[in-house]
Amino acid sequence: MKFIHEIYPMLITFLVLIGNVSCNESKPINPFKTYKSMTITLDSGEKISTYIAHSAEDQSLGLSLVKPDEFGDADAMLFTGEHFKTRQFWMPETFFNLDLFFLGPDMKVLDIQRDLQHHTKRFPKKDVPLSKFSYCQHVLEMKSTSPISAKIKVGMILKGEPNLSQIISGTH
Repeated sequence: MKFIHEIYPMLITFLVLIGNVSCNESKPINPFKTYKSMTITLDSGEKISTYIAHSAEDQSLGLSLVKPDEFGDADAMLFTGEHFKTRQFWMPETFFNLDLFFLGPDMKVLDIQRDLQHHTKRFPKKDVPLSKFSYCQHVLEMKSTSPISAKIKVGMILKGEPNLSQIISGTH
């Protein structure tokens, strides 16, 4: 009888701990918590929560390894550039298709690539989808299934708050 009284509390503690671990593992993790962010507002008033990939490390990682439930239809990732140049993106270890918006320094949409296919592996490199080449300064990525993304057209100027140059310079 003494054995049951000693084991029972330990068994209950063990089960509670296992339950907590299981619950914690099911919560989505925000992979962007260290990124600077801004809100882009379309003329329609719809808002896009935008994570800024400014460092070489953030740009190299991009949306690789991000699961669909960690990136919503009103989310975007902005890859900043110092100047205009020809840019091309690839899709290693991605889990959802993307729309890419090639932007000027004033956030004007210069070109668009819709529904760039995802690819869950990194190798062989020849199998990883590539975007078209586009001459631009910045690139914005959104889920291709996003109804907000579908409203973005060539010629639009995306309004950001705070201003992108303030975020990059750290004055915001």
